[in-house]
Amino acid sequence: MLSFFRWVLFFVALFVTLMGGALFLGHEILVAKGPLDQAKHVVIPRGAGPATMAKVLRDEGVISHPQLFRVALMIDPTPKPIKAGEYEVPAHTSMQALVELLQSGKVVQRRLTVPEGLSTAEIVELVRLLRMKEAMDKALDEAWRKRAAGLPLANRREALVLASIIEKETAVPAERAKVAAVYLNRLRLKMKLESDPTTIYGLTGGKGAFNRELTRADLQSTSPYNTYVVTGLPPGPICNPGRASIVAATNPPPRDRSLYFVADGQGGHVFSTTVYDHNRNVARWKDIQRQRQEQGPAPGSPPPAKP
Repeated sequence: MLSFFRWVLFFVALFVTLMGGALFLGHEILVAKGPLDQAKHVVIPRGAGPATMAKVLRDEGVISHPQLFRVALMIDPTPKPIKAGEYEVPAHTSMQALVELLQSGKVVQRRLTVPEGLSTAEIVELVRLLRMKEAMDKALDEAWRKRAAGLPLANRREALVLASIIEKETAVPAERAKVAAVYLNRLRLKMKLESDPTTIYGLTGGKGAFNRELTRADLQSTSPYNTYVVTGLPPGPICNPGRASIVAATNPPPRDRSLYFVADGQGGHVFSTTVYDHNRNVARWKDIQRQRQEQGPAPGSPPPAKP
């Protein structure tokens, strides 16, 4: 009987020791510095549960271990609901501080500064632009959460950059997903994107119209937006993309292997998977351009497409 009680005491002591160690380790993890190198704005979507929130925070680089974040929510001695919205997360925020921030509901407050002397119409335009940006942020957040698996995009900002390229490349709704597939396939293969709109943005800074064809010198410019020279996505978006382009960037056709596209002469584009087919399509487009030059400019003719 004495031996039995000794074993019971041994296991009780072992259990207490293990629990104490686990609690100590858990506390150290909760108060340890987070992986975020610099302050960042993070959007917690409306209706998101712990799993979705953990995924958003991991994708944004705020936490390294989504499971531990969910555990932190579960063991919180004074649990409070987390409010949806945009939060500014300081650099190296610990798990504990992050939970407190999200429970505080202290979302980013955006202020609209109206310069003196603006007309009512100009003020209305400012408000419209602000609402447009908020709508885009919401669409981007939703599309990123529902994105296809295996995309060669590191975060939602890269999805925004790609969406802006798609927006500029085609005005044909049915083509947006195919254009997205081309660029995503190129990113996977480490191919240069060779996008005219990004290169033009690098030349103009997004200001004014570009009413000429790109020259060889243009294609050799040193701008970080010249995707004929740099590999990967440009450093930022080149326009404010619509929801359709954002969805296309995050959910391309799963079996589309296209790598090239060029204008088809009818306002759209023709896509190809091999450089041989692409060169034939380019030659066909140049024939169309040559014929139109001989016949004189026609109203509503499509702009030159990238080779």
